[in-house]
Formats: sequence, C-alpha cells, structure tokens
Amino acid sequence: MLNSGKALLEVEAKRQLNLPNLTPMPATLLAGNLEPPFFILEDILVKGYEYTLTARNNHGKTTLMALLIKTITEGANLGGLRSVKGRVLLLSGENTSDTMLKLVALEVDMTMVDVVNMPYDLKENIDQQLKQATAEYVGVFVDSNQSYFGDGDMNGNGEMLSHFQSARRLTQLKGNPFVLILAHPIKNATEDNLIPYGGGSAMNEIDTNLTLWKSGDKATLRIGKARQLPFDPINLRLLTYKFDGVFNNFGKQVTTSKFEIMSDDEAESIEHTQMYQDTDLLKALNIKFDTPYQTLGDKYFMKPNEPLLDPTAMSSRKKKAERAVKKLMHDGCLTQSRKLTKRGREMMGDKCNY
Repeated sequence: MLNSGKALLEVEAKRQLNLPNLTPMPATLLAGNLEPPFFILEDILVKGYEYTLTARNNHGKTTLMALLIKTITEGANLGGLRSVKGRVLLLSGENTSDTMLKLVALEVDMTMVDVVNMPYDLKENIDQQLKQATAEYVGVFVDSNQSYFGDGDMNGNGEMLSHFQSARRLTQLKGNPFVLILAHPIKNATEDNLIPYGGGSAMNEIDTNLTLWKSGDKATLRIGKARQLPFDPINLRLLTYKFDGVFNNFGKQVTTSKFEIMSDDEAESIEHTQMYQDTDLLKALNIKFDTPYQTLGDKYFMKPNEPLLDPTAMSSRKKKAERAVKKLMHDGCLTQSRKLTKRGREMMGDKCNY
C-alpha cells in the first residue's frame, strides 16, 4: 500500500510538471519585448509567419514558388521589392522532378536549397522533421498542402486546425523561417474568392493567404486574408523555357515554365487586349451562338506570323477560345448554351467583369 501511495505521488508530481503555467503577467512585460516585423521578402514574407499561396490547378503555384526561391537564395529584388539572402528548405511532396526543372531553368543556386523529397503527415511527423532539419533557414516552402496533410478529412475543422498548427511549428527551425504552403482553393473558386480548400479553421490559423490568378500568359500575385499590411499586386508573365540539347525519349525538346516580372504598363495593355477580345467574342456569339471553338480561336487568338494550319498552333488557339468563352459564362455574360444573357448584351461594348 505504501509503495502504491508513493507511485501515485510520483504520477501526480509528473502531472504537475507537465501542466502549463497559467499565471497572469503584467502586459508591460510583453509590450517591452515587442519587435518590429522582420521581412525576408519586403512587404510580403515575414520571418516566423505562416502563409498559404492559393491558386487553381495550372495557374502557376510551383512556378511562382521557384521564382521566390531564386529571389531569396540570391538576396535579389522581386518587382522592386528587396529580399534577405538565405538558405531555404523545400518539402517537395508533388512531382519533385518537375520542380527541379523549374529551379534549373531559373539557374537557382542549389547549394542554398535543402529538399525533403517525399510527402508525409505533418501532424504525425513534425517532431521528427524538426529534429532532422538542422540548418538555419529563412524560409520553408511546402508543396503542397494536400501532400503533407496525411490521413483524415481535409474538410474537418479539427483535423485541418491540427495540420496548420503542425505546419506552423516549422517556424521553430533554426532561423525562425517563414512557412509558405502551396494550397488548392475551394471548389469553383473565382479570382476574388481564392480560399484554401479545407475547414474554416485553416483561414483562422494562418497569418496571411497569398493568391495567384492566371489569365492567358499573365498572372497576378495578390494578398488575401492577412495579419500584415497589403502590398501592391505583382504582375507576372508566364514563359516557356526550352532546355537546349535536352530531348525526351520521343525526340521532343524538354520544356518547363517560368515567371518573369511584368511592368504595370504591360499588364494594363494585356488587360485592354483581353477586354477587346472578349467583346469581339460576345459580338460573334451574338450573331452565331454555336460558332466552333476552332473558328473563334483562329479569328481572335492567332498570333502574328503564326501558321494557320499548324496542328500545335491550332490546338492552342482552340483552347484559348474555349477558356475565354467559359470565363464569359462564369462572369454571367453567356448561358451554358453560349447565348448572350442580359448582362452580356448590356456589356457587349464594354468590359465584362474584370
């Protein structure tokens, strides 16, 4: 009995040691230790903050991540915004080979990038990751939210909260890095509603949600929900990079995508061009609503000196026309049968929801 009592006392003593310290303290102690934000990328990425970068499929999340990695590992500028040079950690759970192609295309200094080349459950393995990543980092990139969620329901608030709390612990790595998580948005997300897929607790846990939206070859990086001041949108041009002398097993040249900064004047010019293209599409469909996509593409999306009958160019023009028509449907200017709505008729001579 005495031994049992002693054991109980030892258990209680251990429990007391594990209890959190809930003793109130004067606010002056906390206020006296306040420090201003330390930006790794001026106006955008703050040391110790948790971010999501939310964009739809094929809108350039990984391509932008590669540009951010290049900028930070070189201490370079991004659209006039300065950065602090430092090493980064990449958790690459989705197609690492493709990511490496994008980094190589940008001539990133690979000695400044450490990679964990496998997906895993952050909720279950965060302690091991903190032990094994021993270098000092200014930033951690997580590609992607889904790849590091593991088992469970991504729509469950409790599980999603635990996931993002585990991801936040990556800021405890040496250097107190920011954490940027690539995320897919909710279903049918629009440009002004790019919210990370999952429970509502995700938006409450993260500090800032960055958004990326691509239209044609132009993409725009913006700030969504934030615990920091907003920054001016950054316009980007999507380019195809061809690897000289590198061919796949069918003899085709290996390519990848990369972003470069686009000036405000260039972005405005593209927006005007797109506005006129969509206006022309509305007029054409008002005359003949079932005009084939290929006909629309050949008329409104042909580049100067582009061959009319080249199969690759024809396919590209058709896809551009189809995307443009679907956007007009989404914006309420066309019905699903491609007939003009009242909004489409009213705005035929003006821009349509840009």
